[in-house]
Amino acid sequence: MGRSLENKMKNRDIFICEIIESKMNGIRDKINQTVLAIEGDPLCTELRIMDWISYQFCSKEIEKVEMI
Repeated sequence: MGRSLENKMKNRDIFICEIIESKMNGIRDKINQTVLAIEGDPLCTELRIMDWISYQFCSKEIEKVEMI
């Protein structure tokens, strides 16, 4: 985890879901730029993991907003 990401996560004004979404968008961009499938495979795995994390954290955030 990079220093800037650590600093963002400590900032209570920045929501974890926005950080995860930003990271996922970066991974998608890298996948779209790869030529060989073998280069994209580790990125696809990372994207699936990030998607699972996003679902676990962000679905709870969505539920909180819907309850208000």
